[in-house]
Formats: sequence, structure tokens, C-alpha cells
Amino acid sequence: MAGTDSNRRSAALFTPDDVASILHVSAAWVRDHATRKQPRLPSVKVGKLLRFRLEEIEDWIQEQSKGAA
Repeated sequence: MAGTDSNRRSAALFTPDDVASILHVSAAWVRDHATRKQPRLPSVKVGKLLRFRLEEIEDWIQEQSKGAA
């Protein structure tokens, strides 16, 4: 059942505040870049709420690192 725990973690959805903490930016910056500004953060809409998958945020960070190099 250990695989089930890792699947749950990878499927967990994070709030804009959670992502802001990971990226060391404001929650407003996260919302802006998830909805209208570039670079665009990958997000999921749950009703009116924005949520984020950690794996997609980590991939986004890698993409941004490649663009800066």
C-alpha cells in the first residue's frame, strides 16, 4: 500500500498560498500567473477555486530554469 500513499501525494491539490510558499512569492503573484500573466503556471479550477498539482509546479520550475540558461 506504500504506492497508494505516493499516488495520493502526487494527486494532492495545493492552494495558491501553498504554491506561493514553495516559490517564495506572494499568493497574488501565483493567482496572476495562473490566470493571465506569463510565464503561465499550470493550474486546475475547482469551481471558482484555483488549485495546483505539485508535480506540475516542479515541472514548471524546471522549464523556467532551462529558459534562463
